[in-house]
Order: sequence, then structure tokens, then C-alpha cells
Amino acid sequence: MFAVVAGRPGVERRRVEEALRRAGLEPVGAHPSPSLAVLLEDAAHPPWPDVPTIVVSSKTDIDSFTNAITSGVAAYLTTPLDADDLVAAARRLARWKAPVPGTSTRTRSRRPLLLDVDLEIEGRRLRGHLVDVSAGGCRVETAGPVSRGAALRLTPRALGTSTGIALGGTVTRTRRDDTVRPPMCEVAVRFNGTSALLAARIFGAPGADRRQALRPPS
Repeated sequence: MFAVVAGRPGVERRRVEEALRRAGLEPVGAHPSPSLAVLLEDAAHPPWPDVPTIVVSSKTDIDSFTNAITSGVAAYLTTPLDADDLVAAARRLARWKAPVPGTSTRTRSRRPLLLDVDLEIEGRRLRGHLVDVSAGGCRVETAGPVSRGAALRLTPRALGTSTGIALGGTVTRTRRDDTVRPPMCEVAVRFNGTSALLAARIFGAPGADRRQALRPPS
């Protein structure tokens, strides 16, 4: 698998390329069908590549983070770069595949988005990891078990801080993965009512109005 890397040569780019090799990806300057793109700060601007895209930036303000995420970036990492974070994100995004047209009953497209979230499910508080989003729902990985049909509240985190924006939803499907340690549960969520409208904006779901910002509480 190949990962396109864009940005000025230097120490940071070498660290990115080393981390990608650890993730099992070959960093290249161009490729006709890469699995992933990693853009350093000087190259990080829309339009984004048509593959899952990671931005590596020194900008730690909420506006830079929000603009990248809501405009289509799949993961936003800040410098100094934690190589392990990039390895983990690259591995997850390189495996992500959009449904093949005609093979799914879904009527709304989805896009990959790696984001930490806080979950409240049946009186339990859990930390989860967003996998992807659509205009009406999302998939989250968390420590299971989680019951199908359970109501939940999902609060996104931005740059390590809770946004305070709680979204209501219902678990429509769960799948436990015992091949990883600790075991994880992939949870499919359908957003409820106005939460679906808000989620489409704050996550920048495909085809959605993207004006709403992910802002932590003041």
C-alpha cells in the first residue's frame, strides 16, 4: 500500500515517512491509487485528495482544527508529532473502505473520520473512537459490550478537550472484535431528531451544511 506525502522536505517530513513505513505503507510523492494521503502544514489546504487524508500541523487553535475536519480531513494531528499516533491513524485509515455502489442499502454516503468521543450508554460512561460518519449516523469503536437498540449520548472531543456538544442516538448494530487486545466493539449509531442535523454540520458529513464549528465550552 502507498501513502502520498506532501510538504516541504525536512525533519518533520522524515518523521512522517518513517511512521508510515512502520504502519506498513510506502510513502511516495505521487501515486495513481494511494490508500492514504498525509499533508504537512504547508501543503494542507482544500481541495483535499480523494482518499482518506491526515493533516499534520503546528496549529493548535480550534478554528484550524474545525476547518480541516468539517471540510473533509479524516484526522488532524499536531506537532511535535507523536509517531505512534500517526502509525495508529494510518493503519486504521488505510483499511477503511467506502461501500461499493450497489452492495449496500445505505442511502447516505459516509466518509472516514478519526475523532475521540465520550459516550454515555445505559448509565455507563465510556471513551470511544469515531470511525466514520454520514449525514444521519456514525460508527464508533469502544470497549463493549453494547446492546443493540440502546440509547446513547455522544460528545465529540477536539484537541483533547470535550466540545460539550452532546448528540443523541440509537445503537442499530454492534460487532465485537476479539482479534485485538483489549477486545473492541464496533457500534453503528443512528442520530435522533435534531442531533442528526447538528451532527451533519459539526462532522462535515458528505453533502451537509458545514458551517457549524466544534467549539469547546467557554
